[in-house]
Amino acid sequence: MKGLILVGGYGTRLEPLTLRTPKALLPVGGKPNITYIVDLLKGVVDEIVISANEKQKKMKDFLKGYKFVFEPTNYDSDKFGAIRAIHYAVNQAGIDDYVVIGGDNWLYGLDMKEFVKNYEEKKPHANIALFWLEDKSLVKYYGIAVLEGDRIVGFQEKPKVEEAKSRLASTMVYAINKEFLEKYLPEYIEDRIRMGLRPDIPGELWQHYADRLFLMGTEFKGHWGDIGKPKTYIETNKVAMNYVKGDVSKNAEVNAKLVGNGIVIKDDVRIEEGVRIKGPAIIEENVEIGRNAIIGPYTHIMHDSKIGKGSMIEGSIVFERVEVGEYVRMLNCV
Repeated sequence: MKGLILVGGYGTRLEPLTLRTPKALLPVGGKPNITYIVDLLKGVVDEIVISANEKQKKMKDFLKGYKFVFEPTNYDSDKFGAIRAIHYAVNQAGIDDYVVIGGDNWLYGLDMKEFVKNYEEKKPHANIALFWLEDKSLVKYYGIAVLEGDRIVGFQEKPKVEEAKSRLASTMVYAINKEFLEKYLPEYIEDRIRMGLRPDIPGELWQHYADRLFLMGTEFKGHWGDIGKPKTYIETNKVAMNYVKGDVSKNAEVNAKLVGNGIVIKDDVRIEEGVRIKGPAIIEENVEIGRNAIIGPYTHIMHDSKIGKGSMIEGSIVFERVEVGEYVRMLNCV
């Protein structure tokens, strides 16, 4: 079994951040988002394949030792979309059983070994990880699965709230068998193209086959978020920061009051008097923070940035080499 991580999107909704940093490398809880996905797959699959676009080749420098498949596209308007990206990547990397994960996902609480074990024991065409939405109004944003036991008997793509038959959202984490990838996936793509439709929406794929094939659903508890838009990126980062372990470097000059847990302060940080740091918070190397500033909670300040005196930064991600002026108020910003 192989793992496939889909990161071929151009991240246009997160520009200008993604003009210099591929979306999958944006920090979540202090580290690049794709590292969480790689960690999920390690020890579960025999090989990890990363499907990216031509403009993301610098990711190879960060993720050394993994197999890359680059879609032959250079612009957002030409991108494959998730379905065609899966088809292209598995044909380039070799047909096999695959665990497929969308690179926008951030998950906590999914036991990948158990997820794959259920798939191997029950032998469905696909096992789909499902997350219960506490807020029913969110169903209109997701593909929604209808279960009988552990079998998916129906699938609704972004239904109206009043028409939703469940609150189980598809997380774009799939275990898919070789037969589906060899036969049913290309069949679906060809049919959609023949009808003049784009075969890009995963929910429509599963909806198409829900009453024809054995599609299995596995619900998990914990957290699930995505980083595809500024709002969801900020919200997901906040959730991830709850799991940050505090660590204050001895090589930092900290004249600040530290409040709460999960405070990370790295080497050569200079913090002036009167500053309050509220955890969770991450302050990277060579950051300077002026007197009486208030930082956090849920704030990540990346290396070589400067924060002016009296500024207040909460729920935000300040990228590297940024200068924030004096008495600035930042709330839920990137």
